[in-house]
Amino acid sequence: MNPPIPENEAARLAALYEYQILDTDPEPAFDDLANLAAYICSTPMASISLVDADRQWFKAKVGLEITETPRQIAFCAHTILEPEVLIVPDAKLDSRFANNPLVTSDPGMRFYAGIPLTTSNGYAIGAVCVMDRQPRQMTTQQVEALKALGRQAIAQLDLRQQNALLAKSAAERQQTQAALRKAKDELELRVAERTAELVSVNEQLSVELLERKHVEEALRVSQARFAGILEIADDAIISVDANQRIILFNQGAEKIFGYSAAEVLNEPLGKLLPQQFEEIHRQHVDKFSKSAGKARKMGERSEIYGRRSDGSEFPAEASISKLEVGGETIFTTILRDISDRKRNQAALERLSHQNELILNSVGEGLCGLDLQGKITFVNPAAAKLLGYKIEELIGQSINTILQQDVETGRRGDAKTRRRGDAESDADQDLCTWSESGEFIRGEEEEEAGRRGQGRAGSSLTTLDPLPCLPFDPSSSKLESPGSYHGVSPRHPVPASPHPIQESLRDGTVHQVRKAIFWRRDGCNFPVEYVSTPILRSPTAVAFSGSKSPTQTEILGAVIAFRDITERQIVERMKDEFISVVSHELRTPLTSIHGSLGILASGLLSTQPEKSQRLLEIAVDSTERLVRLINDILDVERIESGKVTMAKLSCNAADLMAQAADTMQAMADKAGVTLSVSTVSAQLWADPDRIIQTLTNLLSNGIKFSSRGDTVWLSAELSPSSQSPTILFKVQDRGRGIPADKLETIFERFQQVDVSDSRNSEGTGLGLAICRSIVQQHGGRIWVESTLGEGSTFYFTLPLEGEKQ
Repeated sequence: MNPPIPENEAARLAALYEYQILDTDPEPAFDDLANLAAYICSTPMASISLVDADRQWFKAKVGLEITETPRQIAFCAHTILEPEVLIVPDAKLDSRFANNPLVTSDPGMRFYAGIPLTTSNGYAIGAVCVMDRQPRQMTTQQVEALKALGRQAIAQLDLRQQNALLAKSAAERQQTQAALRKAKDELELRVAERTAELVSVNEQLSVELLERKHVEEALRVSQARFAGILEIADDAIISVDANQRIILFNQGAEKIFGYSAAEVLNEPLGKLLPQQFEEIHRQHVDKFSKSAGKARKMGERSEIYGRRSDGSEFPAEASISKLEVGGETIFTTILRDISDRKRNQAALERLSHQNELILNSVGEGLCGLDLQGKITFVNPAAAKLLGYKIEELIGQSINTILQQDVETGRRGDAKTRRRGDAESDADQDLCTWSESGEFIRGEEEEEAGRRGQGRAGSSLTTLDPLPCLPFDPSSSKLESPGSYHGVSPRHPVPASPHPIQESLRDGTVHQVRKAIFWRRDGCNFPVEYVSTPILRSPTAVAFSGSKSPTQTEILGAVIAFRDITERQIVERMKDEFISVVSHELRTPLTSIHGSLGILASGLLSTQPEKSQRLLEIAVDSTERLVRLINDILDVERIESGKVTMAKLSCNAADLMAQAADTMQAMADKAGVTLSVSTVSAQLWADPDRIIQTLTNLLSNGIKFSSRGDTVWLSAELSPSSQSPTILFKVQDRGRGIPADKLETIFERFQQVDVSDSRNSEGTGLGLAICRSIVQQHGGRIWVESTLGEGSTFYFTLPLEGEKQ
């Protein structure tokens, strides 16, 4: 279906054409936004599209080979009609796009989401969009992020337009200033020549009376020429006598100061100066009059200020000269108003400061390189991640952070680490050698590690990485690591271009998702980075006169990187969590499926007692499954902060009594005695959650106690001048907990023995829930245990006076 034409189409197209961006070369700022859109929305395709009169043109694109499409098949032509966002979950199910060539043929789009690019005047000129070849949905966060990218794209368009205007204005101003400088130099030369001529004429008047008439005529001609030069000059030309009274005031001075010549002639020069500068200027003129120099050119003296007729002040540049005429000294000043220049300089300084603030506020590390691979700038985030001071990195080779120690194969005492809680060796783009002598890359190593990973709690150890291959800006390949001392791989490593080197060599952008950078202390850390070339456009190259106007010049590259240690840990924890949960869910589901399958077969129709037992097994397994799911949801809601603790004033003794009453039936059934010693103290807590914590701990104590044993619940106050608390204790005489399990049992699905979840019908999440609840109340929980003698669980809570 052809998209409708907006009512304001003519004005919309005019707004688009004002940006002068159609059919321009790719620009990193827009390419970065398209890449970021694809990354955020996890789609293989993304673009920044501009909707022309009869076409859709891509300013930036990811995953697309085409540069434009007819407007009648463009999804973005529909997007510009939407106020905020257009989302097409499945194009084949949408009558507008089901027969669209972009859907039925290459690129085979099924999913589309676009944000209109709306100018400040309200015209939608295009869209930031993401596409996929599979139907899908977008999260609210992804939609908001895509909107933010749309605003950034418009901001980039506005900034690009402003920069173009500034560049044009600067070029015109430079030409004007060059012409003015030339005119000024000619004027000064002519003034000097005419002044010398006048002096010569005046000296000859006394001895050449017969030629007076001819001399006077020549003088009148000279004065007429001089006056003409003075009047056409845009700069202010002002002459004063020895008393600093104005005797010459040209039209340029009239325009700059706002006075007519008649208003200022014979007036003191101070009339044209701010009051605070009058005395300073007088002293300067007096000093200059006594000096041997005849003139001071513009720029040889410090900046001065002038005062207009309306009282406003302006910055100026000036040159001053002196001339002796008939025993009297005449001072002539040529003055130029530099207000526009100052404003432009201030604007450039503000822009530079804004750029500096942006670099300093970015959380990612940014590192600039020249063509030789030398570091030219780094932002604070990069210096912090690498453990250097900024000045220590400037001028260093990029090998400082890429390359391992040549002699040892790794820097310092850094070792290949196990994947654990605090540090990660991270898969990288480098190559490693497997135990069988095979040559594998980072992604293959990670997959091999996953295949060898066991149940929760197991760790994955990666192979020692080869030394980082050295960066050589003069070479198109990386050196073989076989040339390093102590490294002798079984097979030669194939040389391959370095991504950063390719950016410097051919101006391409490279995104590396897994790599290793090295800190100053010799430790390494996993990163992902983007290598983006710094390019100078053909227009700028032509203006510099250094190369052909059609050639884009590569000036260097910018490396943007981030530490992905935490992300890899989270991904690893997620994989382990999924593995454990799937295992824990499978057990009750298998029991339910088996029991119901036997019942459904009819084999036990004549044996009601066995049928009843199978039903009881199915019900028990169902209840266990429900408990497991509820516990998982509880842990996730509490730890993510989605559950708000309904804190109120409550008495510790009441909470302990309620918890004991709740668990009394379970204790009676197990033949276990509950001993409760309450303490009366006011708490600021969520009573339901505290009772849940106490019952979980009592339940564990009862489960692992033998018939005839006792489980004790007690509490005591821990007075402190700073933070008084109450200490709860749940003690049993069960089998105890090994020392190496005292911390891990508070993790999800962690139990002393893997058979505990089957024998005691536990989910392995109770203690994790307890820890989350206690931490949400500002307390802490721990356990002390001796094997064969029992365990004591402790947790603390602040008293009511310490409200969180």
